[in-house]
Amino acid sequence: CVVNAGKIREELDSLPALFAVQKRLYIDPNTNLITPMHIAEDVARENAGKGVGSTRNGIGPGYEDRAGRRAVTFGDFAYCEKKARQMLEKQAEHWGFTGSVDAVFQRLKQEVQPFLENLANVPSMLQDAYGQGKKILFEGAQGSLLDVIYGTYPHGTASHTIAGGACVGAGFGPTRLTDIVGVVKVLQSRVGEGGFPTELVNEHRQKQELLKFICAQEGLQLATFESLSDRRKVEIRQRWSSKYELSEGYRLVMQHLEEADAFAQGKEIPLGIQEKLLNIYQDENPLAVYQHILGMFFMQVGQEYGATTGRPRRTGWLDLVALRHAVTVNGLTGLVLTKLDCLGDLPFVKIGMAYEYGGEVHQEFSSHFVDEAKPIYQRMEGWSSAEVRAAHSFKELPAAAQAYINVITDVTKVPIYALGTGAERSQVIELYNPFSEKSG
Repeated sequence: CVVNAGKIREELDSLPALFAVQKRLYIDPNTNLITPMHIAEDVARENAGKGVGSTRNGIGPGYEDRAGRRAVTFGDFAYCEKKARQMLEKQAEHWGFTGSVDAVFQRLKQEVQPFLENLANVPSMLQDAYGQGKKILFEGAQGSLLDVIYGTYPHGTASHTIAGGACVGAGFGPTRLTDIVGVVKVLQSRVGEGGFPTELVNEHRQKQELLKFICAQEGLQLATFESLSDRRKVEIRQRWSSKYELSEGYRLVMQHLEEADAFAQGKEIPLGIQEKLLNIYQDENPLAVYQHILGMFFMQVGQEYGATTGRPRRTGWLDLVALRHAVTVNGLTGLVLTKLDCLGDLPFVKIGMAYEYGGEVHQEFSSHFVDEAKPIYQRMEGWSSAEVRAAHSFKELPAAAQAYINVITDVTKVPIYALGTGAERSQVIELYNPFSEKSG
């Protein structure tokens, strides 16, 4: 991992006193430290339009320094401060840092100091736990398509986000892994750049519309917002993004989604509804506007905003080509499908079954043409959100929702472990629990 020690401190300080995280937190000495050079480089790239839509927290440059043998670690400050200083000097030279290396050294030393008592040989700890028959859970934080090799390269993160990354990152042998569970939102989303064939929303328009809403709620002019610091912008986005509501025109399109879908495909629809749609679309392409509105609806109903930045996520229909790829590169043994309720109350749902590229149909995912691939959809009957939220078993789900889930299992050849039917912790239908005694 790459870690910002100062951010860990902030997170710990923000927790209620009853959470004694400090005594349960262990950090391997090999863990890379994010430095001011990494953050400065990350921000500079994004500002210059040469980034990948990153969170500007220095993650990419941090991993680059590991591969470039310039990384400074927690262990360096614990056992060899001379090495820590040497590595920081290498970083400063590589990134063209003009500030004081000594000041950076002293700052990092101060940030790391409180955590030196938390250092532990993590591979050995895990080996001991494994030998005692304890259950061990690794949790990934990012989607498979952000993997530095098997994702939508070069648009992704700088590390391995697939299941094998847990073995490398924690020093845990792959032969000891048992169940590998993929958590999948049936309402697909993505933050940052990268191929997304089933995307509906127009990302540029989405950002502008959400920003206009946020500024109106905060009582700010757009120019004023843009002049604020990155941290202040994040605070404002996090405050208001989740409260976004569709405009009256957008709501009308959603109320007549069947007709809007047909009109977007060039089919005839009742003249009265057609005139209303054209009044909303103005002179824009009906298909593009219709898809964007549906994508904005997905963003709102699914609360699809970046947890770190508050930025809106790009949204679209579930892509089974990408999911089947994730099953393969992770070796998934089961799936957890979430946000099933968010696709409810629509007259129909669609699911991406294949890609069209170069005049051919492709069943396999490839980062080499994913940017230009066109989705081939299967259209299915919609279902009721209320009925999904009220269900306590698979059999209690609406028949249409069951059919939708069965398509996913038929294509991926992977069983469903659990279904998320709402936002509450209790709204989960558990079909198989690999950690329960009964499940083994």
